[in-house]
Amino acid sequence: MQFIPRFDNNVDRAILSNTWANHWPRKMARFLLDLAFSLSSICVSILQTHCFGGTMSKTSLPKIHGELAQDPYASLIEEYLLTLFQEEYSVLTLRHYGWHLHQLGKWLVDRGISKPCEANRNIMRRWGAELREKYQPRTQKQAIAAARSFFQWLVTEEICSSNPASVLRTPRIKITSQRTRV
Repeated sequence: MQFIPRFDNNVDRAILSNTWANHWPRKMARFLLDLAFSLSSICVSILQTHCFGGTMSKTSLPKIHGELAQDPYASLIEEYLLTLFQEEYSVLTLRHYGWHLHQLGKWLVDRGISKPCEANRNIMRRWGAELREKYQPRTQKQAIAAARSFFQWLVTEEICSSNPASVLRTPRIKITSQRTRV
């Protein structure tokens, strides 16, 4: 079975080659083409809506799900994500970093730390310990990477004098070999 993609009048519709279409009645082949086209457009819209928060323009950040942190955390996180966006980080990285940083911001506010510069190494160690209780190692690693880079950005922008997240260590992740059939 050959599958040759062709585009007809700016419509994304794949047309099967004659060798395959001759084996099926034309109506069945047309039905399968229409079904494939419908499913592909539905899948694209689902991915855009659920994975990328809708279509993303060249100047906007992806939508971050869940409850957002209060200011000043929210405004600093948005500014940081815009910096990453300009450096061409992927949309998923922006979304994941944003979610982890908003979670961190809410956690710090719940502990009475209203500004990021008030965070110290002991507070960040406690946050790291809570991460280990709640999340799998890959999620912990991503959250710690987001926190480290965010606080380093605050130091670079001269908003804070030190990076309290530098004491956090990422967990080791077991690498499993790929199982292939022989």
